[in-house]
Amino acid sequence: MAMDDAAFAALVERLERRAAHAPTAYRLRVLGLAALGYGYMLGVLLLLIAVAILLVATLRGLAIKLVIPLLVVIGAVARALWVHLPAPEGVPLKEADAPALFTLVRQVQRQLRAPRVHTILIIPEVNAAAVQLPRLGLLGWYHNYLLIGLPLLQALAPSEWQAVLAHELGHLSGRHGRFGAWIYRTRATWGRLLPIIEAKQSAVGRFLFHGFLEWYGPWFNAHTFVLARAQEFEADAASAEIAGADAARGALLRLEIADHVAGGFWVGLEARVRELSEPPQDPFQQLRFVLASGVTDGSGTERIMQAWQRTKRYDDTHPGLADRLGALGWSSSANEPPPPPEPLHEPSSASVYLGPTETKLAQAYDARWVGQVKESWQARHATLAVARETLTRLDGQSDVPLTPEEEWNRISACITLDETDRIKTLCCALLEREPDNAVAHFQLGRSQLERGDAEGVAHVEAAMRLDSEAIVPCCIVLMRYYEGRGEAERVEQYRTVGLTRERLLKNAEQERRFLTKKATLVVHGWEDTQVASLVTQLAKIPGVGEAWLARRVVTFMVDRPCYVLFVLPRTPWWMRHDRKRAGKLVQAVAQQVACPEPLQIFHLAGPLRPLRKRLTKIPGARIV
Repeated sequence: MAMDDAAFAALVERLERRAAHAPTAYRLRVLGLAALGYGYMLGVLLLLIAVAILLVATLRGLAIKLVIPLLVVIGAVARALWVHLPAPEGVPLKEADAPALFTLVRQVQRQLRAPRVHTILIIPEVNAAAVQLPRLGLLGWYHNYLLIGLPLLQALAPSEWQAVLAHELGHLSGRHGRFGAWIYRTRATWGRLLPIIEAKQSAVGRFLFHGFLEWYGPWFNAHTFVLARAQEFEADAASAEIAGADAARGALLRLEIADHVAGGFWVGLEARVRELSEPPQDPFQQLRFVLASGVTDGSGTERIMQAWQRTKRYDDTHPGLADRLGALGWSSSANEPPPPPEPLHEPSSASVYLGPTETKLAQAYDARWVGQVKESWQARHATLAVARETLTRLDGQSDVPLTPEEEWNRISACITLDETDRIKTLCCALLEREPDNAVAHFQLGRSQLERGDAEGVAHVEAAMRLDSEAIVPCCIVLMRYYEGRGEAERVEQYRTVGLTRERLLKNAEQERRFLTKKATLVVHGWEDTQVASLVTQLAKIPGVGEAWLARRVVTFMVDRPCYVLFVLPRTPWWMRHDRKRAGKLVQAVAQQVACPEPLQIFHLAGPLRPLRKRLTKIPGARIV
């Protein structure tokens, strides 16, 4: 059984105490757990190969019939293990484009005894990262990437960028010791490998690996989480040693402000779709000046305070800002954070280390952004224009009462135009008539919370109670509200609710995706008119000889019925089952049949043939 968030958090806290009490024993424990992962994955493959060799050596000619299917299994296992990890995305930078930056990177590498950076990539985010990509999967042979955000360089002073660079390269250096660096690489590798292995597994792969990975993944993640969080402090120490504690603290503060400023810039830019039919042509060149200016109102202080009050989380190994600043020497008698940094009064790191290439990169990202958003921008502009026309028309019908449909169309137009005051007024009026309208509760609550009105919480929670489909979006809205207020416990409360719902949806989807001959099937319970409509549609599809309808008994989300339609082609009795032909028939039925209820469609032959006998005993199952 997969580990839930509460169990993971409890395990991490327990492991943190164990690591603090006996660090050497804990490191040995993690080493053993890492070796277990490598050993299991490679051991399965080697065991199968050994069995094949043993059969050939002992049975000789008779072994052929046994070895061939075993080789098929070995091939399936090898495919599950041999995964290709995509390289990070970004604009590759050549030394001729930014000689000062490459010189600094080599200098910090030498100071930290870090491995060589093979590729520097420029990315469009306020972020930086060192990524080690194993060329041989679990076997290693790493290619080292340094990802540098262009907006990050534009926001930081040169000394602050040196601190950030030292932090990132510090993760790869000897600072963690050989064992720590190896664990850091192994954790990152498993983090990328596990989802890919799970996603590409065949039936054989699921049988051999699913149970192990479901147990091993969370346990290995929890054990290495403790070390990874400690390594963040070590990387911060490397940052302070290279650039100085003041620069390291300043970098952390300015990154918080830069992220806040950049977020506000993009929100404001997207809001211009109201009046502009075409997207702005130079957003990254505009962002450059916005980042350099920082913040001049009280929002900077508020942002730093929110980050300061943020408690540690178990989905991010980075410690909280208060802990990191404290480790870097900041102290305050009132337990308050430092003030937000002043706007830059010196050339930015982008100007110093990129030179003329800064403008070229900004222009390249401008062109890429315009190409990516142009179509959606134009569509959004047209949608807003239609909403304004709709709202003007409905507001003009003052002499004739609006129908319920027209009233909702007016609310929808206000939502599209983000007219929060009118949304509140109209939703309140609608809820007086329809107090159980989940959509009205959600829209009213969201608009109130976005303005900081706590009354919106009750409406969003009402939407969750009235419509289970709204649980995840409601949790997201509530998490954002409480994050802004610095109430970490409430954030975690709704995060847990949302993740629990997402897991339930995932389990239900996985359960419904596969069907075996052991499935429990019962009477479908459809109305006669619904069945007649389905039969009429099936009659128009060439090749459908038989059709059976039933309801599948499921374990997850039993309130959401799972209906199954089985089809058989019209074929002579002497013709063998053709899997390719069966797949085409199922595809044709799926494309041409429209039903009010979700419907799974399977071919009633091959592995599912035993179900036919049971279907004959279900009243009303045979419809064609």
